[in-house]
Amino acid sequence: MQTFQTLLLREWMQHGRRWWLIALIPLVISLLALQFGQVQLGEDDHVVATLLLTSCVYAAVMASVGWGVAYIQSGGMARRDWQDRSIEFWRSLPVPDASAVGATVLMHLVLLPLLVMALAVPSGLVVGLMVVARGFGWSALAGVPWHEVAAVVGVGALRLLLGSLLISFWVAPVALLTMAAAAWLKRWGVPLLWILWGLGGTILAKVYGLPQILDTVQTFAQRAGSALLPLRGRQDVLSALVQPQPDLSGLPALLGQDALQRLQELASGWAAVAVLLSALGFALVFHFHREGIEFLSQVLRG
Repeated sequence: MQTFQTLLLREWMQHGRRWWLIALIPLVISLLALQFGQVQLGEDDHVVATLLLTSCVYAAVMASVGWGVAYIQSGGMARRDWQDRSIEFWRSLPVPDASAVGATVLMHLVLLPLLVMALAVPSGLVVGLMVVARGFGWSALAGVPWHEVAAVVGVGALRLLLGSLLISFWVAPVALLTMAAAAWLKRWGVPLLWILWGLGGTILAKVYGLPQILDTVQTFAQRAGSALLPLRGRQDVLSALVQPQPDLSGLPALLGQDALQRLQELASGWAAVAVLLSALGFALVFHFHREGIEFLSQVLRG
């Protein structure tokens, strides 16, 4: 366990500062833009709706940015130690190959995106408050039903953090297979993988009537999108928010029901497919890591 924690610490020491910047620079830019720019809101806009929607959209956008960075980085993670030859150092330590690969995957596909979401939630609330203050005036904040807003924000924060973990689950198959492709095929791996998914999946669907590949990628994307955006497609909730006197009392329960629905998706056949593909991708990365270390050891001994 101590070895695994050390491996996680290594990833944090190498990449933690970059992720802090990813999470905080957009907040600083947004606040500066709101402070020195102009915010124009329509006559039909409402204080509570503007506050909650702005906060949620900001958190969702930041989570998307974090996941975009995580996916782009994942292509180079498998060959990182090989390229800088630090693998020689790690091979000299009693570090199991599974732990070395598992720590990289856990940190970059779960913990760092979760950090971005954890910082994006309060940052989004700050941005939402600034938008309301600049658009309606600071006096408008006095009329906000803060006890109801606090309940919605609290439950919404938990829902967004859960969503980040669920995104990790649904994105893991694609990210791990991307890591494996980049490891075994170098720079050609990722383009070939997407050509296989896109062109190959289209040919199988259109010519041979086998849409499984396209359906799999599409389903994973839809499940990740539903995990990212609470109550997506619920027009009744949006209509309730834009009322002159919005009733927020039922919103925490709706967010809880949405979270339960997202968790129930883990009991589906698609979740089993995600687990199998993730296991395949992890096994391929693990095998490359082990074979690469053994090959390098033979070269050094030779």
